[in-house]
Amino acid sequence: MYSLAKVSNEIFTRRTRFTVVWMNLTNNAIITAIFAANNKKLRDSTDGIVGADIFLYGLVGSVCGGFFTYIWGFMLRKFYNHKCRLLKEKSKGEESDANKVEKHEEDANFYLYFFYFLAFAWMWGGNLIFVWQMNQINPIDRINVVGMQNQEMSNMWVATFFISIGIDWLVLDPLHVLLAYILPFWRHIAKWKGFFYDKICHETWMLYSKED
Repeated sequence: MYSLAKVSNEIFTRRTRFTVVWMNLTNNAIITAIFAANNKKLRDSTDGIVGADIFLYGLVGSVCGGFFTYIWGFMLRKFYNHKCRLLKEKSKGEESDANKVEKHEEDANFYLYFFYFLAFAWMWGGNLIFVWQMNQINPIDRINVVGMQNQEMSNMWVATFFISIGIDWLVLDPLHVLLAYILPFWRHIAKWKGFFYDKICHETWMLYSKED
């Protein structure tokens, strides 16, 4: 959230990092919906999700959702790295290697385009899964039928989703930062989630792009 609000440049754009955050929300929504829908079918009960399940599904949703978010973070991080190498090579002026410049530019563009391709594909495919699972929770053909709505089940899923996001952003992400502070090698793990502020990438851009 800090990096989205305070830091941006041609490489470290707010748009790409917001896409990662949005994928994080989407992943958590899909995973918690799958758990909620299968809970209803397995129990075959109108009671739906019980209280203990809300926290359990939220916990699993946050862990799994955060894990899948690394797919987009990986693509974005690779884009950052190749873009930084491109700038460093171009900064050599006449001594720069044209082949390396072209290779880094091609690699950077590949990872950026693939990043948005995956985001677009998952927004369609993932949301189809989400709608299908939500229809299991509260079938659309029964929503307007008196006595057939399962509003309680829908409310339970909403609570599960927000608990999932709360655990992800307020527990797991701060834990990431704490581990990165204590264990230097963990910093590399944290970076691959994509939307963490990367001072090296930012300073590389500021130095070699000749901007201030």
